[in-house]
Amino acid sequence: MRRLVIAAAVALVAAACGGSPTPDAASLSPADTAGEQPTAPDFTLALGEGGTFTLADETRPVYMIFWAEW
Repeated sequence: MRRLVIAAAVALVAAACGGSPTPDAASLSPADTAGEQPTAPDFTLALGEGGTFTLADETRPVYMIFWAEW
């Protein structure tokens, strides 16, 4: 009986984790359909060490992580 319950739970989880449908062409932006990466608007931030960071001055890819603990 316990194996049956475990098998049913695994089957339920597997069914719930089904793949999401692919987006249709109407929901994609022109940058997505052309194979180009979307770009962020330019901005400048004050750094804790006293300097500034300007996105336009950066030559390498920039990864931004937004974090909030609520």
